[in-house]
Amino acid sequence: MVLGFFSFVTLSIYLGGASLVGVYGLAIYKAGMQLFGYLIFALPLPLFYGLYSLHKDFHFERRRVEIVSAGMLVGFGLLIFQALVTSDSIGLLGAIIENMFHQFIGAIGLSILIIAIFVVAGLLFF
Repeated sequence: MVLGFFSFVTLSIYLGGASLVGVYGLAIYKAGMQLFGYLIFALPLPLFYGLYSLHKDFHFERRRVEIVSAGMLVGFGLLIFQALVTSDSIGLLGAIIENMFHQFIGAIGLSILIIAIFVVAGLLFF
């Protein structure tokens, strides 16, 4: 049942623009594009991998927490980067974060913040 739901969400994301998945699929596609922007196309892959790894081995380990934290930092950095680079209003979460930080540190500060986020995520991952 869960696999069917995630398969439908994945198909809705990849085929939603063509409205081949019906009204619900189009709604999932539009909501995902409004919230995450172009990052929505890369979202199903980590979700499927996370579900598979939890199903395969459900143990709490420090290394797994580090990898999940690094992945969340990379996603956060990509949201900010997307809002900084694209001029259209796609990706509400990234635009909110970008507008909040842009008032205080400007565009150059946001660029340095994105680089720092990727460096910290890389240190956590490796």
